[in-house]
Amino acid sequence: MRCKVRHAMVLLDLFVALSILSLFIVLAAAAMRDCIQLTAGSAQFANSTLTGDHAVRQLRADVWNALSVENTGASELRIKPAGRDSIRYRAAADGALERMVNDLPAGRWVGLGAIWQFEVTGDSVRITRRIDSHADASGIDSDRRDAMPATTSAADRPAIVLMRAAAFYGEAAQ
Repeated sequence: MRCKVRHAMVLLDLFVALSILSLFIVLAAAAMRDCIQLTAGSAQFANSTLTGDHAVRQLRADVWNALSVENTGASELRIKPAGRDSIRYRAAADGALERMVNDLPAGRWVGLGAIWQFEVTGDSVRITRRIDSHADASGIDSDRRDAMPATTSAADRPAIVLMRAAAFYGEAAQ
């Protein structure tokens, strides 16, 4: 008696194995793409954080030494330091925050002008994120990370508050 060999079953097993292997390769490629995008996004976020920190450090020093600070618009700030030329911070057309000393460029931070707004109250400057901004300096959509609802008032939004030294020490403004 002869044994019957089932060739179709071997072919079916091979097809199932190749399908499983193909599915594994597709899933591994998708996971690798997500890992690469996450790494690039975190690098962009770290870069934008450093940019923001540098801008705040410079702005804090300028406000601290100021005789007067005035808001000339939501995205523009004019500072008059003691014994120095006037300093102006403004949002450029390309979304950068520019620092101008006597209308000459003295500093530029890409992306911050599009998302920051200034509010001057007495002797302090409050920096808040614009409600209508959808991307931060890194270009990452804020709706995916830490978006504020459009109904949030300016007083409820997170802010950085900078104060003049004269106000901090209780001296009268000159």
